[in-house]
Amino acid sequence: MDDNDEGKKQNVSPEDELYGQSLDMPDDEYTPPSPHKNKKPLPKFAFVALASLFVVGLGGAAAWFFISGSDESDKPSDTDAQQTQDITQEAGPVADGSDVTTDFEIATQRTTSPRMDIAYPNTWTLVDEGEDVSIISPRFSFTTLAGEEIANGYFKLYFRQGARDVDSSYIGRGVAALPSQPLKYSNPSIGQREETFLQFFGLDTSNNLSFMMIAGNFQLITGDILGPDFGRDGDSYIIAGGYSSDELEDDLQMHSVNTQYFQSTNAYKQAVDIIKSLGLL
Repeated sequence: MDDNDEGKKQNVSPEDELYGQSLDMPDDEYTPPSPHKNKKPLPKFAFVALASLFVVGLGGAAAWFFISGSDESDKPSDTDAQQTQDITQEAGPVADGSDVTTDFEIATQRTTSPRMDIAYPNTWTLVDEGEDVSIISPRFSFTTLAGEEIANGYFKLYFRQGARDVDSSYIGRGVAALPSQPLKYSNPSIGQREETFLQFFGLDTSNNLSFMMIAGNFQLITGDILGPDFGRDGDSYIIAGGYSSDELEDDLQMHSVNTQYFQSTNAYKQAVDIIKSLGLL
């Protein structure tokens, strides 16, 4: 007898128990007919009617057992309900940069090195270092791939004409974590290409996402690399970005995060819009 049969047996009523007994009555309850009484046999049609009633009753009992057992098995147990509640409580809220507001005015600025016009939300901060430009989002918290909580982080965009050795050390370690995505500039300058490719790189492997960068004509798939010589030409532009914080010293040094998280924040979405506004002079 399996567990389902055991459950069904427990739900059987005294009336239904009758249909589970043998068709033969127990020997000790049997009383043979008296030889002195001359009883008339029942008509044939009576036996047929009794047999029909018996079959109908037996089928009804079987149906009741089946329905009753199915209803019990479909109901979640108290243990299942408690486990679901525990999982919900453990999940908790996730900091996703949603506090980076989408309600802002746009500021436009022309920089000298690199020479470009760029528009960005006035909630972001542009820092012009003379040889490169950084644009930093408002502060928010996020968690790195290693599980470190960055309580006062931000999304950083980095612009430079011609890569330095320190920049190339990070570009050379970049492994495409996702396929390239096409990006169209909203207001390109004369001579500037209208469309380009946005690439996402993990540091050393493709199972994380450390920084994104404009890859120009290069359309990459997961696992591809640009190599350490990309951008070393003085006419090339380094346009990159990622999740950063004050303790990171190098411009292209970014925190590695989950590949699905990288594109989920408002900060990332605004950063892409900033890149689209870029007009290279």
